[in-house]
Amino acid sequence: MIQWKTLLTVGSIFCLATVLSACAEPNSEVANSKSSASSSSTPSALINGGGPAAGLVINCPPTATVGGTATCASIISGTFSSLSWTVNATSQANSNSPTYTWTSIASAGTYRIQLTGFTTTGALISSNTFDVVVSVAPVTNANPVLTIACPLTATVGMNATCTASSSAPLASGYWTVNGTKQAGSDDVYSYTWMNIASAGTFKIQGVALSPTGVLVKSNEISVVVSPAPLTPAAAKITIVCPANIVAGGSGTCGSVSTASLGSIYWTVDGIKQPGTDGMTMVTWTNIPAGTYKVQAIALTAAGVVVKSNEFSVVVTPPPPVSIVCLQTVHVGEIATCTGTATIPLASGYWTIDGVKVEGSENLVTLTSAILTDANIGDYSLQVVVFDANGTRYLSNTVTVRVLAR
Repeated sequence: MIQWKTLLTVGSIFCLATVLSACAEPNSEVANSKSSASSSSTPSALINGGGPAAGLVINCPPTATVGGTATCASIISGTFSSLSWTVNATSQANSNSPTYTWTSIASAGTYRIQLTGFTTTGALISSNTFDVVVSVAPVTNANPVLTIACPLTATVGMNATCTASSSAPLASGYWTVNGTKQAGSDDVYSYTWMNIASAGTFKIQGVALSPTGVLVKSNEISVVVSPAPLTPAAAKITIVCPANIVAGGSGTCGSVSTASLGSIYWTVDGIKQPGTDGMTMVTWTNIPAGTYKVQAIALTAAGVVVKSNEFSVVVTPPPPVSIVCLQTVHVGEIATCTGTATIPLASGYWTIDGVKVEGSENLVTLTSAILTDANIGDYSLQVVVFDANGTRYLSNTVTVRVLAR
C-alpha cells in the first residue's frame, strides 16, 4: 500500500511517498492507486491526481470537548497551490495543510468546519462543511476546593467573623491566623476571631482534610486591624440655682459644661421653657410658690445629648411683712426704714447683717440713727416677726449703702 501526503508551497507542487523512494507522475499507476486510508481512524490527506476536476472533501470527528483537540483530514483531487481551513467561516492561522488540528477548544457549541483552496490555475475550490459538536468536559473527581470570606478590616478589641464553603464534603479542619492554628477553630465553615489584641495586617486561612485524607488549604485573606479609636471624656453639664426664692421674686440659674456645646435649653419639671435656647444662664421671674425641678439639656458638637443635674428650687409664699428703706445715705444722714404687715403681729425686731438691733421692737419704723455713725459700706436690713401663735416670719431683705460725706 502506498500512502501519499502533499507538501504545498505557493506556485509549486511536491509529493512525498512514504514507501517509494521516487515520486511518480500524476498519471502513473502509483498516483492512480486508491488508498484505503480515507476510512482509517488516523486522519490523512490523499491525492488523487488522475481526475480532470479539482475537488476537496473533508472529514472531522463529530464531537469534541472544551479544552480538547479535534483533527480533520481531507481528500484532495487535482493540484492546489494553497489551502485554508475555516471554523464558522473564520480562517484559522497556520492552516495551509491537508490536515487541520483544532487545539485548546475554548467553549461549547456547534462549529462548522470547511476547507478551501486555490488550484494552480487560480480557481477557488471549497470543500463540504462538517459540523463538530463541542461539549463541556466532564468533571473529574478533583480534590475539594475550600473558599473563605472574611471582613477586610477590623478594630482592636472587636471581633471578626469568617465563613467558608467547599466544593465537596470535608471531614475536619481548622483556621489559621498568620499561619498559626487558632484554638477553638474546629468548625471548618465558620470562625470568629474574638477580641482582636493588636493592630496590623493578618492573613487568615482555612485548612481541612477531605474524607479521603487529602489536605486542602483555602485562599488567604488579609485583614487590616486598626487601633481602637480614643473615646473622649463624656460631656457633663452642672447647673446651680438658688435653693429658695420668694414667690413673685426672681432667681438666676447658671450652667458649666466640660465640652463644647452645639445647643442648650432649660426645662422646669421636664417642660422646655420658651426663650431659653442657647442660654447658659437663665433668670426666672414672677415665680409662683411651689417646689420646682430645674434642668439644662444640651447637644454637644459631636451630636450627643447631655442632661445636667436636676436642681430643686423651693419658691415660698411672700412673707406677711415687708420693709422699704432708703438704699443710699451718707455718713451722718438719717435713713428711715418702714415695715408693712399683712397679718396681725405679736412681736418682732429689726436686724442689720443678721444681728438684732437692740431697742428695735417698733416693727413699723426703724430710724437710721444706728447707721449715722456707721462705717462706710453696705448693710443688709431685715425684720423678724412673730404672730399670736408664735410663728416666725422673715421679711424681705433690703441693702442700704452708706457713703462718705
